[in-house]
Amino acid sequence: MESGSERITSFGRIKRWLGKNGTGYMFLAPTLVFLLLFIIGPIIYSFVLSLYEWRLTEIGKPKNFVFLANYVTLLKDHVFWQAMKNTMVFTVGSVGIELLLGFFVALLLWQLPRGKGLANSIILLPMITAPVVVGLLWRYMLDPQFGVVNYALRGILPSEMAWLGDIRLALPSVILVDVWQMTPFVVLVLHAGLCSISEEWLEAARVDGATYWQLIWHVVLPFLKGLIILVLMLRAMDTYRVFDTIYVLTKGGPGLATETIGIYTYKAGFSFFKMGYAMTLSIVSLAIVLVFSLFCIRMMREED
Repeated sequence: MESGSERITSFGRIKRWLGKNGTGYMFLAPTLVFLLLFIIGPIIYSFVLSLYEWRLTEIGKPKNFVFLANYVTLLKDHVFWQAMKNTMVFTVGSVGIELLLGFFVALLLWQLPRGKGLANSIILLPMITAPVVVGLLWRYMLDPQFGVVNYALRGILPSEMAWLGDIRLALPSVILVDVWQMTPFVVLVLHAGLCSISEEWLEAARVDGATYWQLIWHVVLPFLKGLIILVLMLRAMDTYRVFDTIYVLTKGGPGLATETIGIYTYKAGFSFFKMGYAMTLSIVSLAIVLVFSLFCIRMMREED
């Protein structure tokens, strides 16, 4: 048995540890409670609900426990796999174009001798516009009869294009809208990174005879690598869960051409009223985003 002196010694160690770390844990406690109540708690509750089969129109009735049947149904659901394919194409296409375009626009801003503040303000306008407004704006611009896009390309295109009504063009058109709206975010972050590069590094590379593109490849890109990974992670997570813009533009159509996982989850819950299945889709989406974010965080730590 533990003697009285040993208990006193252990209590003293705990008291000293609390004296050193107690203040930090005291300040962390509200945040931890918030995370448990409003983030981790709902996630656990959503997973529990995904184990039941129940409809939104039958709230007062007891739920039917089906264990993992919803997950088995999901694996056999061709609409789910089509939605996942569309989501991956949309995410890779949007984020890839935004990174390339945003990097080159940031380079142009970096080279501007004056007027950077005004240029940044103008570039940020699409990003600060509400997604629903952006969707409505582009929906009218891409209208096959009255849209300004077809009017501007009248001499180039053989006929009026149904940008959002054609199965082949709907998803690229939605990608175009997302690129237009969110490229400014990439420009803002990468331009800030470019402005933080030491002038001494650049001057040393120029003295060694480096050309402009050698300077970009061997100095700028290695310096921005961690920042690029961060932008990639944030934009991929945001693009993967996008809902409002696509819903306003196409509602997932025509057919399943723009049916993303977010649109399909919404329809499963609030159009087909299959809330258990909608919870299953939400948990799977969360798991995919979590794995991707952990991969990006690991890459950033290795880079550091």
